[in-house]
Amino acid sequence: MLGALMLGGALGETSLTASDFYRTAHSHVFDAIEALRSAGEPVDAVSVAATLQTRGTLADVGGRVTLLDLADAAPVSSHAHKYAEIVRDKSRLRGVIQATTAAEAAAYEGHDADEVIAGHTAAMLTLSRTGSRPCIRASAAVARRLEDYARPSSAARLPGTGTRLHFGDVCVIGGRSGVGKTALALQAVDVWRDTRRVLFMSFEMSIAELADRLIARATGRGVEIAHAGLTDHERDGYRRESARLLEDERLELVEAAGMSEAQTIASIRAFAAAGGRIAVLDYIQIAYEVRTNENADLARFMRSIQQVAKQSGVLILALSQFSRAPEDGQPRLHHLRGSGALEQEAATVGLMWAPEPDDAEKRKQELRRRGYMLDVRDPRPLIRLDWRKVRHGRTAMDYFLLDGAAMRLEPISKAP
Repeated sequence: MLGALMLGGALGETSLTASDFYRTAHSHVFDAIEALRSAGEPVDAVSVAATLQTRGTLADVGGRVTLLDLADAAPVSSHAHKYAEIVRDKSRLRGVIQATTAAEAAAYEGHDADEVIAGHTAAMLTLSRTGSRPCIRASAAVARRLEDYARPSSAARLPGTGTRLHFGDVCVIGGRSGVGKTALALQAVDVWRDTRRVLFMSFEMSIAELADRLIARATGRGVEIAHAGLTDHERDGYRRESARLLEDERLELVEAAGMSEAQTIASIRAFAAAGGRIAVLDYIQIAYEVRTNENADLARFMRSIQQVAKQSGVLILALSQFSRAPEDGQPRLHHLRGSGALEQEAATVGLMWAPEPDDAEKRKQELRRRGYMLDVRDPRPLIRLDWRKVRHGRTAMDYFLLDGAAMRLEPISKAP
């Protein structure tokens, strides 16, 4: 179908969106095609490749060769609308499977029968072919918006970025050790807890280690020297900050090492039931139980937390590791450990990475030329956050300078 569109085919009256595609790569290609069509630009493999290159997603779809292969695979361009109907039908069938699986899980968990039946019926109605399909889609969209309006806010902006993370979704941020994933999460927690209740579940650090990092952020002192060389006045301030952090009713720190998968899910549910809004899992690869196959078990756990997020309206931010180092230094979705499960279930996926020192200096100079407010002599490591999947917006890039000792990431912004 994508190949047929690049050869001049049209969708006709078939309603299709990027979310109807199973593979994220195909969603990127379709988004690029739609952008070109909306702008009145010609659509072909060359123009689509240029659009994807501008968005930074050309490599994710497999490069120009993949686009040419898609075009070559299209039997007849005039049948694009028929191929689109097949894609749409497959998407709806996946929706049936997901809705039925969710209803089955809710039934086994002992949820109210009327709520389970009503939720499943509403999901089936949205997917149904009966009646006026545009009206059904509009009704579903209105219902979703009403759910958003019923909440205090439908999204929370991740501090230092332009990306908004939506309540009821799971967001994954991946990166190698030392690039500042936890620092970014704690930085967000500092901002979010001013207006929302936040749960931070650490499957690796103790409560004391978490507190040290939060205090290091608040005081600007490195984690290693937070307790050392303090005057009496500084020590009193340190104690006050410690007490403020640990007694803050809007922040709940949980030492989750050794927790079972069921206990983790139950903790998030209980937190949501008590009015909690945002849960952070650090990090997801040690938050679930490996029973038979690591990838299959991660997929199961991701479905579980995605279901909790959707049912409770909680935003879940999960930190992730890479399975291996990127060959060219720049990570892509397949570098995530368990990338298939994470990409499939998460609404938003960001990848954090630090260019090599020599490359970082060149990148700093390039950012400066592009109008970013940055001192190229600043010795702090340059960190880039690539938003590779954004269900409710556009892919983008954000830049930071990392002070690892003080657990701080300073955003680099463009001059006004």
